[in-house]
Amino acid sequence: MKSYLIIVLAIIFSGQVHSRKLNFCSLTLNSSNEIEYFKNNLSSNEFEFTELTSETDNFDQDWMKDACQRHKSLSCDVLLISGHFAGEVFFGVNGKSGRRVFTLHLLEKVCNESCDNILKNPKLVFLFGGHTLSDKTSATRKEKEQLASAVSNEIGAGAHQRLAEARYGIYGKAYLHQMKRVFGKNATLLGFDGKGVKGRHTKIKLKKFLSKIKNLKDSIEN
Repeated sequence: MKSYLIIVLAIIFSGQVHSRKLNFCSLTLNSSNEIEYFKNNLSSNEFEFTELTSETDNFDQDWMKDACQRHKSLSCDVLLISGHFAGEVFFGVNGKSGRRVFTLHLLEKVCNESCDNILKNPKLVFLFGGHTLSDKTSATRKEKEQLASAVSNEIGAGAHQRLAEARYGIYGKAYLHQMKRVFGKNATLLGFDGKGVKGRHTKIKLKKFLSKIKNLKDSIEN
């Protein structure tokens, strides 16, 4: 009778562990189309969604410091960052104008291990910004002009020249390696090695992505 009880309890507890919801964290600096698509197409029995940004955040400062503290008990299994990317910063435009997070601040938190539950724990990271995973890229004149316009409007006049050089110049960084430093070698990074896709057009790509995976939760856990 005792051994039967042990077997039953083992089955029950193993089921509880297996049924744990995964924490899907989002850092919405620009379009919310991406995270809304996942919310509408992933089971609420398998994923718990948490938005890391807040309307009260002061995005001109290192707001991530407060966000990490605010969610210190949260362990992200998946992380999604929605924002334009200009090498030194992810940022929003139009309705999300002023929202930003600097890669320098992310790297600082990796060094002092103050936000590992958000930055280093995820096994899957979505980076919805152009060139986030580029090794080294050149750009057309039009692409440079588009970057200059976006950065000048959202980050401030004069910044676009420095950021354009950081992305496209002869000494420009390989952002793929930078992202690996931020999120760790065990995370699977999904993003763009070239120009990104506008938020309203990501639905098509995300639909294709999910159609190729039988069960996202199982694929992350395994």
